[in-house]
Amino acid sequence: MIRGVLFLLLTIGTTMAKDFEYPETAKDNTVDDYYGTKVADPYRWLENVESPETLAWIKKENALSLPYLEKLPSREDFQKRLTKLLKFERYSSPYWEGGRYITKKMTVYRIRMSSTRSKNLDETPQVVLDPNKLAEDGTISVSTTALSSDGRFFAYGLESRRLRLE
Repeated sequence: MIRGVLFLLLTIGTTMAKDFEYPETAKDNTVDDYYGTKVADPYRWLENVESPETLAWIKKENALSLPYLEKLPSREDFQKRLTKLLKFERYSSPYWEGGRYITKKMTVYRIRMSSTRSKNLDETPQVVLDPNKLAEDGTISVSTTALSSDGRFFAYGLESRRLRLE
């Protein structure tokens, strides 16, 4: 199924490329050095989704693609099916840290992660941190976690995303 969807998107993309004039995408001089191997990353600036430049680029791309995509006859069915496929919970493998098992629960659709803990694998894990409680609008996610070796202290990093395309 995935191959079929990729083929369809590639076919549509190839067809669309002939009919549309895409906005210019700026390149910068970003280069990473990985132990002596230099790797260019000219589109790194697009990773900052809150920058005015990235938002302007997204707006231009949407202005080009959305009118076409909105006319596709099966778009609504495709969108519903894709949403259903992506809206599920994933769990990391439990790992032992600070005298407890730690598991991370990720809701892929919302890209947010909860941390749970338990003393043994048979008991129901206790939720330690749930970003859904920190921001109902989905703008806060957990970026990193650490537990002290004795299990008394739990450190975490939060990430805030407020992407607006008005």
